[in-house]
Amino acid sequence: MSILLCDVGGTHIRFAFKGEGQLRPYKTRVDQHPTLNHAIEAYLSSQSVPPQSIRKFYFAFSNRNEWNTNPAELKTVLPNAVIHQINDFEANAHGLLLADQADVDLLNRPEINTIEKASKVIIGVGTGLGFAYLFKSENGDFVQRSHGAHMLPAYSAVHAELYDHISRSKEDALIYEDMLTGRGIYEIYRFLSMKSHLDIEYPDTEILMRDGKDNPVFRQALVIFHEMLGLFTHQAVAFGYSYGGVYLTGGVIDRLILAGLFDLKKFLEYFYQDLHPIVTRDVVSTPVYWIKDEFISLKGLLYLAEKENA
Repeated sequence: MSILLCDVGGTHIRFAFKGEGQLRPYKTRVDQHPTLNHAIEAYLSSQSVPPQSIRKFYFAFSNRNEWNTNPAELKTVLPNAVIHQINDFEANAHGLLLADQADVDLLNRPEINTIEKASKVIIGVGTGLGFAYLFKSENGDFVQRSHGAHMLPAYSAVHAELYDHISRSKEDALIYEDMLTGRGIYEIYRFLSMKSHLDIEYPDTEILMRDGKDNPVFRQALVIFHEMLGLFTHQAVAFGYSYGGVYLTGGVIDRLILAGLFDLKKFLEYFYQDLHPIVTRDVVSTPVYWIKDEFISLKGLLYLAEKENA
């Protein structure tokens, strides 16, 4: 059976095709395609796969994208396909079930054993900010999706001025996603530049992350970013009792780690914290991984597709 897998993010879209053989995953930018149908047609054409041969279409969709995903519209391109839309981080979490050790890197080295029967949390930082939980039970693995980081950020006096700065340009409530995304890093950089009466040298996130590696204001912005990422991760872990592992993913995480800009020390400082001894013990026992495989969500979609066929 021919299965088309697709992960639609805010910046990139990823495809894979499962037929008699497994084709290599493919990635392209969202802004190169006016619609999801256009992206599907372009991918299938590049792989010489007739659209009418697709029997199942599994796609993960980010709420950072405004494309039309109505099944009737998708059927105009994939007339014979049964269509399944999956929450993007639900797909990421399922992808871990097919991942092997080569797909992840352990970032910290906990000295205490992982808490028994604790869940795992997958956190993605990219165009948006999302997370999902992975539980093990007597009935097998269970993924708990979420609505992402649409929640008020934890208060820290260090960040109070930043919160105030960003809130001024917003009509609705300030949320974690306003800081812990690509555009969030840029807003932190703008805030620090203005606070220090310095010129804003870089016009957008892309150029800032590409050319600003040695810029001292960008470096300070990354310190604040990692502090806030640590705070958010602590909450996600503590609220979900997810001491079984943290799995970081997303385009921003990938770029920071590959460029040597991921501040693990600062992240762990704000992730671990120093609260009630029982909480601290469990948090410091939690392994933190980077998911190196940027196509992990496609593995999750494949897992769901094959599970349905079993």
